[in-house]
This record gives sequence, structure tokens and C-alpha cells, in this order.
Amino acid sequence: MRFTKMNGIGNDYVYVNCFKEEVADPESLARFVSERHFGVGSDGLILIRPSEKADFQMDMYNADGSRGEMCGNGIRCVGKYVYDYGLTDKTEVTVDTLAGIKYLKLTVKDGKVETVRVNMGSPILVPEDIPVICDRNPAVDVPITVLDQEYRMTCVSMGNPHAVVFMDHVKDLDIEAIGPHFENHPCFPNRVNTEFVEVIDRTTVNMRVWERGSGETLAC
Repeated sequence: MRFTKMNGIGNDYVYVNCFKEEVADPESLARFVSERHFGVGSDGLILIRPSEKADFQMDMYNADGSRGEMCGNGIRCVGKYVYDYGLTDKTEVTVDTLAGIKYLKLTVKDGKVETVRVNMGSPILVPEDIPVICDRNPAVDVPITVLDQEYRMTCVSMGNPHAVVFMDHVKDLDIEAIGPHFENHPCFPNRVNTEFVEVIDRTTVNMRVWERGSGETLAC
């Protein structure tokens, strides 16, 4: 099987062109290629397929083999891939995902894609649509207790569920210990991606992210 490894600001995936390749068991393949010691090493697997509803279809799998609905960094790489490898000559591309059809705008320089912009749609804050079980609508400043400590979170979906937690000293956070407890908290029926964010000033934040099914990643 031939593959390409790409990253969007450090969020890296293994890409397979399913116009040419056949992947019979993507869940197992995702686990195999994502392993950073014995596999290729990645945050997951993305399959680029034909689509009856859009120019292309993106099938995304997390590092643990679970299915992901959407990834902004991942889909931008899809845009670069399909143009640079000659699957399209269009600079405005539609991609079908489990979170619906997304719209990409490619900026091309010297025959190669230099940047990709994706319209992610409006943020979803309605609890049942994220989904999150809570008594606040919108799901803003929601209390959650993790490892006997209370945090305040804003829950949002941009195609997949996120919990955003503002805090101090984010660089000192033991994310390997706390991340799985957020990810698998009972209030998240489909698990959750968690962003731990420290505001530095009006234009700067530090963020660490624990991604559902992949662990800590460099970007989200």
C-alpha cells in the first residue's frame, strides 16, 4: 500500500488515496500506522475516497481505530493532496465528511497548493447537538468534576465534540493523567476532545489539547 504523511500545524495523519488503493480494515490499519515506535507514527488515518455528494470524501480514523467525524487540520491536507497529486484542477473543492460537506479554498503558487482555507461552519453550543449532558443551554461555563477537582468548561462542536477549559499554568498540567478522564467522562456520550487554554494577553494564548482516540496532539 502506498501512503503519504502530512501535517497541519503539527497535527499529523497518514493519507491513503482510495482512488488507487483498497483498504479492507481501516480501523486496524489506523492503529497500526499511528503507532509511533513500530508504525509510521501519526495522530490517525485519513482515507481520500470518491463521493457521490461532493468532489471527494474524507474518512477519518483516530489513532485508536475509532471513527472521527471531522478534523480541520486533516481536511486542509486533503485539499493540498487532491490538487498536488492531480485528482482535481479546481481551487474550490467540496469534501464530504461525517460532519457534512465542507468547503475548501486552495491558494496555489507555482503549481502547488500553498495554503488551504476550510469553512468549518458555525460553532454548535446546543448540548444535545455536541453532544454533552448538561443543564445549560448554550453549554457555556459548565461545571465538571474530574479527579475530585471542579473545572469550568465551554462545550462546542465544530463537527466533533470539544470541551474548552480555561486555566492557569497550562504548561505544568499533567495532561497524560487528566486527559483520559475528560475524554471518557460520563457527560460526553461520544467522548470528547479537550482544549486546556491559558490566556497570556489579548492576542496570545497557550493551549494543550487532548484528542479523543489519539491522546495529546500538537494542534487541534
